[in-house]
Amino acid sequence: MKNTKHIPYTLEFIDRKADLRRSHDELMLKISSDQSVIIPTSSDLNLIDQNSGIPKLVQIAPSDILIEKGKNHVFLGKWSDKYIFNSDYSHLGPTELNEIKGEFEFIDLRAIGSQLSSTEASLAVYARGLQYWHKTHRFCSRCATETIITEGGHSRTCTNADCNHITYPRISPAVIVLVEHYPTDGSIPKCLLGKGNRSWENIRSTLAGFVEVGESLEETVKREMEEEAGIRVHNIRYMGSQPWPFPSSLMVGFFAETDDMQLRLDSEEILEAGWYTIEEIKKTGSIRRIDLVA
Repeated sequence: MKNTKHIPYTLEFIDRKADLRRSHDELMLKISSDQSVIIPTSSDLNLIDQNSGIPKLVQIAPSDILIEKGKNHVFLGKWSDKYIFNSDYSHLGPTELNEIKGEFEFIDLRAIGSQLSSTEASLAVYARGLQYWHKTHRFCSRCATETIITEGGHSRTCTNADCNHITYPRISPAVIVLVEHYPTDGSIPKCLLGKGNRSWENIRSTLAGFVEVGESLEETVKREMEEEAGIRVHNIRYMGSQPWPFPSSLMVGFFAETDDMQLRLDSEEILEAGWYTIEEIKKTGSIRRIDLVA
């Protein structure tokens, strides 16, 4: 049971141009250049064009209103000879926000992310993740003084001259695990899928959990599978990783195996879980979507 499909949000397409961040003021002047585009966000939502029936991430040529009304201008990098910026409009009221979005809509990426092109989805999560970080780090963690955006939006610096502490975006790593059982009698192998208490609709997924302080990724896999499903796993193998800024995670995918099919679920985390063969997954009408690393 190997997932050979491309992992969403992981396309290596943009040159982040980290060297340009050293000259913050000079870099941010480029936002008004005709070589630049702006990707708007608002309240953790991305601006999406659905007029053609196929969702597309909106990328707008800079204008006075976009720049003046926007906050937390962030430089994402360079792509297709364009400087890509993200600006946030969460602070605007309905009337002003309508001026920004026009015929488009601000939509939760989790609802339409899989329908975007790889490039657009990757840009969308990049922008969303940075804006969430800026909104939650307005004040210095050392002295509580207000911070300002520096390094093209990739750091915040305390305005207290006696502190001057620089903060950088942090992510919370989590593991997501496809647990497989290979029967000793040679019958068809099965994998473990469950429904979490925060899952929407009738979705089944592999089990996941956050890495704790002092843990390796492999130790997290073992602990989370035992805590959530009551099973012990072995033969843990790395599969791949995926940005997951909902709000600020990195999802690290693993395969693992178990000899124990007796589930003892953590009812606070997992509503239900079961073992499925590939054919059962394909045929059953009760499972609307399977997320392997998502």
